[in-house]
Amino acid sequence: MNIITLRGIDFASVEELQDYLQEALEAPEYYGRNLDALYDVLTDVTQETVIRIDTDDMENEEMADYFGRLIRVCRDASAANPSLTLEMKESPAEA
Repeated sequence: MNIITLRGIDFASVEELQDYLQEALEAPEYYGRNLDALYDVLTDVTQETVIRIDTDDMENEEMADYFGRLIRVCRDASAANPSLTLEMKESPAEA
């Protein structure tokens, strides 16, 4: 099983996050490094994969917006691909 943890606070830029995703998902060299390309890679995953997303403590507004869109892409991809699971960290107020 492949577990990929994305903590918003760990990434200073979209480029840094996309670098991490390309490596973690073992995406091909021609990976487009955008959300459309990410959806394509996620829907092609055959190994059981869990993506854990934690947006606590995000201060960068650009990254917070991007993570919102990233979450939608991951939800859509996990609905289309039974090998992919999305887990969101619940803050204590939501638990």
